[in-house]
Amino acid sequence: MSQHDLDIANQGFPATRADLNNALQALGSTNSGATAPSTTYANQLWYDTANNILKIRNEDNDAWISVIYLDQTNDAVTQIDVDNIRIDGNTISSTDTNGNVNIDPAAPAIRLSRRVMSASALAAFLAAYNYMLLALFA
Repeated sequence: MSQHDLDIANQGFPATRADLNNALQALGSTNSGATAPSTTYANQLWYDTANNILKIRNEDNDAWISVIYLDQTNDAVTQIDVDNIRIDGNTISSTDTNGNVNIDPAAPAIRLSRRVMSASALAAFLAAYNYMLLALFA
């Protein structure tokens, strides 16, 4: 776990190599640390080890956006927030201008925005969603 300002100073070769290696280590560990990196850039990734959350810096470089919540003890993703949709365990929920959307895995059919979705349609939707997330974070 390391962080670096990603600024390679003008210096002699051994120090430059060490500085470069530290910068690459920070990138390789997603700038992980218990506190945010002191130097930030728009769209920078940071793994918050204090809360087990992968975050990305916003375009204005003035706030962190929480993307994925992890359970390091059980090696699992516990929650994903995408726009107004939250995936948390067996629950997918959303609050938008049309009201709440809740998916109950025990129900025979799922009601989404006044439409009914069969279990097979839901499975296809979740597979496509999973593919999108994998492509986004690959």
